[in-house]
Amino acid sequence: MRKSEQRRKFLYIWSKIMVISCVLAVSLDPLFLYILIIDQDNKCLQMDKKLSTTILVLRSLTDIIFAVPFICKVHKSVTFQMHKKFGANVAANTTSTVASSTQQIEGNLYGKSKGKALTKVGKKIAQKMSWLYFSYINDFLALLPVPQILGAFWYFFSIQQETLCWYNACAKHSPDPVGCMNTFYCGHQTTNSRNIAFLNKHCPLDTPDGVLPQFNFGIFLDSLQNHNVDHTQFGRKLFYSFWWGLRNLSNFGTNLTTSTYVWENLFAILISVVGLLLFLYFIGNVQTYMQMEATKTEERRQKAEEEEETKQKIRMRMLDVRRWISDNKFPDDVKKEIMDSIEKILKKDKDADVHKPFLILPWQTKRTVKRHLFMGTLKKVNRLKGMNEKVLTLMCDCLKPVTYGETSFVFRMGDPLDCMMFIIQGTVWTYGSSDNQVGQGVSSMAIKRVGKGYIYGEELLDWASDCFNELPVSSKHVKSQTKVEAFVLMAKDLETVVSRCKTYWDLHNCNNPEEVAVSTVRRFFRRPQRRPPLSSAEIWDDISRRTL
Repeated sequence: MRKSEQRRKFLYIWSKIMVISCVLAVSLDPLFLYILIIDQDNKCLQMDKKLSTTILVLRSLTDIIFAVPFICKVHKSVTFQMHKKFGANVAANTTSTVASSTQQIEGNLYGKSKGKALTKVGKKIAQKMSWLYFSYINDFLALLPVPQILGAFWYFFSIQQETLCWYNACAKHSPDPVGCMNTFYCGHQTTNSRNIAFLNKHCPLDTPDGVLPQFNFGIFLDSLQNHNVDHTQFGRKLFYSFWWGLRNLSNFGTNLTTSTYVWENLFAILISVVGLLLFLYFIGNVQTYMQMEATKTEERRQKAEEEEETKQKIRMRMLDVRRWISDNKFPDDVKKEIMDSIEKILKKDKDADVHKPFLILPWQTKRTVKRHLFMGTLKKVNRLKGMNEKVLTLMCDCLKPVTYGETSFVFRMGDPLDCMMFIIQGTVWTYGSSDNQVGQGVSSMAIKRVGKGYIYGEELLDWASDCFNELPVSSKHVKSQTKVEAFVLMAKDLETVVSRCKTYWDLHNCNNPEEVAVSTVRRFFRRPQRRPPLSSAEIWDDISRRTL
């Protein structure tokens, strides 16, 4: 894993080096065209040795970087072919006996079919090798410095035009054409004043108004007249040539006045075409950019509208939550926890049912809410007064929300009482009746209407303290008058609470000695036997201490 990471890091750095090298190589290639300069004083060509040395060194460095993957590719290919040949030879040696016997048996027909198969394989290999060689040639050509800028060419063609004028003058007007041409290269043969005057006469850069020049320099006259080609200040000629190219590309070369020279006209046409293509490319990019910006703006607007609409819906739906929070008088910390949880839920699901906020809260917040709603209520229950806080907390955590419809029976007299009910919203009727008065509209007990804060089913607490022998039965009818929202503590959950908190569970904290004795004995027999059982005397001593 470590080696793969190092290799990946190396390849990433190497790719960056390759990209930088490509940019440098493309930037350096046109500089080769600036090496030639014209010595106007001596009318001869010479090279800028300092510039040529600098460019060659820099370009060689980029070529070395390009050459490394090229050499690696060749080496890898040769190694692969050698391994392939070696494997083929081993296979041929191991199967030579079988092959010879098979060839003798199958005869000429097998030889012909085998020859066709080998021909097909050979063609495939030749195709693969041709693509391989093409790849090598392509990589090799990438090492060559190919000029790619329209200003360097203009500089170079300016020199070419002046030397062409010199050749024409020597060929047509000089008595010694060969000797005249030998003076074109500085250092080959020293020029004299006679030759200089001869070339100035037949290749003048400035002509009087109304007089046709003997040689039409065309679009390159500007470079020659401004002495762009006859000085060694590289920065000046580089930026002047660059500005000329940029200016003519921007107006598609329409202001260029060319001569009848074919290559000059082709060069001007190329400038016009490239300028037009660049313009179209620029316009296309601008249009694409504007469309993208318009699309992004529209998307942002729609997104903002959707967000605002969502926020508005959330604000409207949060009114029910705020009302619920206000009705239950939650403290600030619990209120903030509820609001944050509901907002997160509505952002994920804007159709969440906030009419029943408790049901969609996360379990941590539900636990906090139940403890706030019912901790005080449980402490007010007569049988739970003085109960340990841990027991009451577990009872709160076990509460489950329920909803009863209007005019529906919650409990019927005589039915098993399998839960305690804590009403938080709505009203119920509680009443009882005698068996002989059923159907006569006569009740043996007064009908009582109760609502929020009412608890029904406290008998389960005695059942939980009485070894969970038999479930008690409901002593009343409990019927909803309106829609009722409540929480219930199921008998099985209460049993779990008691089993987890045996050391804290004591409902008989009264002054009745018999009741305390019975409770002590029951707890003793429910206690896990982790030590030797107490003697009867020790048990009665424990009862006496509790009684006193």
